[in-house]
Amino acid sequence: MTDPMLRPLMRCAAESGNERSSWKRGADLRMPGGVVLVSCVLFTLALLMPMPNCVEAARANWNVSFQHEGFACLTISLVGLLVTWTGFRKRIRWAWWVMFVITWVGVFPTRVLPLFQHKWALTPKEWIYSALFESGLPRFWAVSVVIFVLMLISLLLTAKSFFGTQNRASTHTV
Repeated sequence: MTDPMLRPLMRCAAESGNERSSWKRGADLRMPGGVVLVSCVLFTLALLMPMPNCVEAARANWNVSFQHEGFACLTISLVGLLVTWTGFRKRIRWAWWVMFVITWVGVFPTRVLPLFQHKWALTPKEWIYSALFESGLPRFWAVSVVIFVLMLISLLLTAKSFFGTQNRASTHTV
């Protein structure tokens, strides 16, 4: 009896001929979900990371502007999670574009762009140390960079899956 996790690999190897020669030829051994599933998990992590701060901001009744930003953050995160696990997982092109917009219009200008617009007194070493061992702005900005990088990696990993010649799910509608 074979391990259930190895069955897809064995099936692909059997379909491509000799198991050893298929590895040498660089056979396309696709696991179910593959890169798109990894991207969905990365998007989920990136969208869940700011949730506690979003909820805290949305509950702030002392500053209406801050409260609106909290609700906007929650909305972007929830829409991103819905799109990720409905359309993106199925490799539907509009879902990739929605996540592209969330990454570059919703996350980059609010979380990463301010880092480039200000002069920081901390060196990169001090910034990393402060982000790891202290709370405050250095940690917020480090988490913001991690969120953006996770989302960017997810988009880059899946670009070929969504826009390559073998994309069959792009014509489906929801």
